[in-house]
Amino acid sequence: MAIDNILVLGGYGGAGSAISRLILKMTPADLIVAGRREDRARGLAEALNREFSGDRATYTQADASDPPSLREAFRGADLVIDAATTVPFVEMTARAAIAAGSDWIDIHYPQAGVAVLEGLRPEIEGAGLVFVTQAGFLPGLPSVLAQAAEGRFTRYRKAAAYVAMRTDFEAGGAALEFVEALGEYSAEVFRDGRWRGAGAREVRKVDFGPPLGVKTCYPTTLAEMRGLPEMLGVEELGAYVAGINWFVDGVVTPLAYLLGRVKSGLGRDRLAGLLVWGSKRFTPPGEAVGASARCITKPRCAAASATLVPRPKPLSRTAPSISKNWSIVRDTSKCSSSATARETSCISGNETAPYSVGTRNWSRNHRPRTSASARDASSAPPPSDWRARQATTPRAPASFS
Repeated sequence: MAIDNILVLGGYGGAGSAISRLILKMTPADLIVAGRREDRARGLAEALNREFSGDRATYTQADASDPPSLREAFRGADLVIDAATTVPFVEMTARAAIAAGSDWIDIHYPQAGVAVLEGLRPEIEGAGLVFVTQAGFLPGLPSVLAQAAEGRFTRYRKAAAYVAMRTDFEAGGAALEFVEALGEYSAEVFRDGRWRGAGAREVRKVDFGPPLGVKTCYPTTLAEMRGLPEMLGVEELGAYVAGINWFVDGVVTPLAYLLGRVKSGLGRDRLAGLLVWGSKRFTPPGEAVGASARCITKPRCAAASATLVPRPKPLSRTAPSISKNWSIVRDTSKCSSSATARETSCISGNETAPYSVGTRNWSRNHRPRTSASARDASSAPPPSDWRARQATTPRAPASFS
């Protein structure tokens, strides 16, 4: 499969800019920074071209509420990463990707987007495309953790995926979207052959290791888990998400839930402001995201665990909500077993490797590029304009395996 161009919608935002840097750092593909504000997209593209060699960052204007701008922006993109808070516009954004023949990844959390994409399944499959939804650090693709452990077992009985984060929210769409999701919160686990509501007895304490430590995790409903019982043959299955800090968990979350039950979006703006303030005021400095899978099986024992931690940085309350540089820590060495069944709890340990999105290995045949001096002397459009580059620059294929 050839991947020449990766477009990040909302590419200059907090998450989008971090993703954009990772693309240039860890792949040889070209990057298109897209968003409503063309000046901000251009500014980031130019900054990235100074930061990374190869002049691989371009920009374009794209508004999730404007289908023609989406179709124009996506044309020629092999992969679209939706890092914008565009859940109300998921269908038109996805249709633009289908029309362009682009694969898709989004980092949305609200469950409503999953149903929209399911409705487009025939078109997605008919076009031979791959769509991955909810790939952000929350919920963190827990079904991937559950499936990753399957091959280690002779019999797979129970699986639970846990996610925790320590982060500062910034004012804007992400905070508003999170508050809306709290208002729509529901909790289910799979047990005794069906999905059932989960109460207080399903709340669990999980040790994610440093720097997150022991966290209280609450069951949640995730659409991506629905097909796993039949796929894996497990008897019990659940996804659990930890809180953020005492203020967000004890004040913002219950208020958002109660007001959301009265009317969708009620008090959203004020609660989003409280969320931003509370996450900055009461969350310890430094950011981290942890994911853990605990499995029970007979007669063998295995588990998967990962904790994302940022590289050291100055203690600052003004840091962006997602760190620019991450490492991934893996450890499957610290396990404990119960008398009746073998349960593995793996705590983050010593093995460290760079964190990358995806599991494919990349290779690239770079095309020749015009030097900066030659570009300056010509009358061609600025090289950072994605649409101009499409029209003027021949492509050599990139590939990965």
